[in-house]
Amino acid sequence: MKPENINDIQTSFTIQAKNFEDSNMNFSKQEYLDYIVHSIEPSSSDYVLEAAGTCVCGRSVAPLVQSVICLDATPAMLEIGQKEAEKVELIIWSLLMVLLKKFRFLMDILILY
Repeated sequence: MKPENINDIQTSFTIQAKNFEDSNMNFSKQEYLDYIVHSIEPSSSDYVLEAAGTCVCGRSVAPLVQSVICLDATPAMLEIGQKEAEKVELIIWSLLMVLLKKFRFLMDILILY
């Protein structure tokens, strides 16, 4: 079932998306990202799934793992993530719209290889 407020969520996060990469945001600070990467101990055989936003954590581990799948309900978030990934030459395989049965509403997926 699609959440009743999905349009409100997407509208709100579309407005916020441009600021998610700001280095003043806690989840975008390099110190935080380094801690996350160290804590999960990624392996080159790992597949990573991230509830993404702009996929800042996924982009941090992408060079160290097999692939990263980033999920978000707001296309603008993943578009920012894709642009940032391209800046550091992470290969973007696709930006897809899929229906996830478990969540039962439309989400975007960004897959980094």
